[in-house]
Amino acid sequence: MSNALIRFLRVFESEGGMARTPFSGYIVWTIIGLAILSLAAIASGRGSIFNDILQILLFASMALCYDYFSGFTGYYNLGFGAFVALGAYVFVISTNHGVNAVAAFVLAGVLSALFAGGVSYPLLRLRGAYFAIATLALVVLLQIFDTNLFNFTGGTIGLAVDVANGNYQLPLFVASLGFTIVAITLHHVVGRSRLGLALKSIREDEDVAESYGVNTFRVKQMAMVLSGLFAGFSGCLFSVYLQFINSTNILGLGFGLFPVVASIAGGSGIFLGPVIGSFILSGLNAVVPEIIAAVNPTLIFGPLVVSGVILVVVGLFLPGGILRTRSISRYAYLRPDRSITSHFTRGKAGDLDSGLKKSPNDSKIKSSSSPLVKT
Repeated sequence: MSNALIRFLRVFESEGGMARTPFSGYIVWTIIGLAILSLAAIASGRGSIFNDILQILLFASMALCYDYFSGFTGYYNLGFGAFVALGAYVFVISTNHGVNAVAAFVLAGVLSALFAGGVSYPLLRLRGAYFAIATLALVVLLQIFDTNLFNFTGGTIGLAVDVANGNYQLPLFVASLGFTIVAITLHHVVGRSRLGLALKSIREDEDVAESYGVNTFRVKQMAMVLSGLFAGFSGCLFSVYLQFINSTNILGLGFGLFPVVASIAGGSGIFLGPVIGSFILSGLNAVVPEIIAAVNPTLIFGPLVVSGVILVVVGLFLPGGILRTRSISRYAYLRPDRSITSHFTRGKAGDLDSGLKKSPNDSKIKSSSSPLVKT
């Protein structure tokens, strides 16, 4: 058991010889920026600002969890919302029946991970559009279960979230900020690990990766389980934020596609991409419907329409996402974090140049003397 755990943890070790991931030198300042923004929202005393920043944190963490699998493999998991919804339902049903909130939080993540691992066996045999369509069917499947198991899920009526009673907003905000920071850190760790190296090789050419000894199915399954685990955690926080869950809000198509669109728009496979995409998409969802309503009140321009328009624009003009545009990607390998980390660590001789460097693109993976992933 201990040997198996050690082997599992080793896949998260940083792999020597790998090129630095784009924008990895901005992780500390990103976390500091989110913390400052959160403190400003709390200190402002304005409910609208507080709610907007809380929503951005929740969506950003959810998009990061989606990116653990899809961002590194290139597989579009359109059924990611099913993992989030499952975690939300497990958390709400458990806490409504007297289970401790922390225990219900852990249980929701574990069951979502087990669900992801179970459905990975048939789904990961598919590729491309077939995989995307098959994963989207998971949301429809859960909607059917939600309707038929109304004694547990409330059916179309839904369930109230009992733990959302009282003064829960500030604890939820702090928990959301902490979870987002953890999600960012884990994304960075995966990108620099043996697991990330194997996932990127699959994204570039899965057949070639398999011919070099990578167990592509097992690697993809690990990433999907990891994504499902944190999706379940994200669903817990979202259920408290919503205060009420049913098949319309937590299993809605617009809700499930938000992390997909945010990741693609910002730049999938880069920790900063889902965060920036969530800021942009949340802002547009708040502003665009009001502008359309002011111009023509008869038009309904909801979040799903906004997401569709963004997908079309990104697909036509920004196929790699905002962070991969030429004007922004030129700053991808700067290391502004050194202005902070240099006070705590002693830099190596080879790390003295903190200026703009010509570094290999993140899609080009350097070879290593160690195997990609041993299973």
